[in-house]
Amino acid sequence: VVVTSQKREERLQDVPISIQAFSGDALAARGVESTGQLAQSVPGFQTTQVAGFTLIYIRGIGTDNFIPSADPSIATYVDGAFALQGQAVTQSLANIERVEVLKGPQGTLFGRNATGGAVSIITEEPGDVFKVSTQGEIRSFDGRSAKASISGPITDWLSASLAGMRSERDNVYDNPNYEVQADLSKAVRAKVNFHPTEDVSLSVTALH
Repeated sequence: VVVTSQKREERLQDVPISIQAFSGDALAARGVESTGQLAQSVPGFQTTQVAGFTLIYIRGIGTDNFIPSADPSIATYVDGAFALQGQAVTQSLANIERVEVLKGPQGTLFGRNATGGAVSIITEEPGDVFKVSTQGEIRSFDGRSAKASISGPITDWLSASLAGMRSERDNVYDNPNYEVQADLSKAVRAKVNFHPTEDVSLSVTALH
């Protein structure tokens, strides 16, 4: 087993930290579709929802402060870029290559906001094969969600992928005095891979 969570390739036996890593196919087989559902597969990993925000705890370490300006205790990264606290950490796991969960302080490798650990999400690199994926779901409280992705080559040296998701569900609470807004989340992610030669490759990811 080769570990890349410490930003270099190492054998699992040489890595002195607790790690759980899952491929995209393994996550799909387990029915894990978002970072919030990783608790189904990762011991000591918990999430909770507060006012539409997701709070992550690893081994009991986290923060219950959900305001946008608060710093989390668990860092979430997408392709090496830090994902801000709040709804951003509930990424729908579409078009994912692997997810790595690192337990314990990770400040040396990931900087601030990693007191309790880090979650590293690596998206699939667009390649030379054309791929299309769609998925929809209907849940209780008039919940409905859909996600889709497309990936493939543009030229011999340029490939790109585009993934999007939208999820909406009526609020579980009701107030006779005013209308309670439904829970709504949506995201779009684009990735471009530039590979002019076999030894040179550059990937750029944009998330909204």
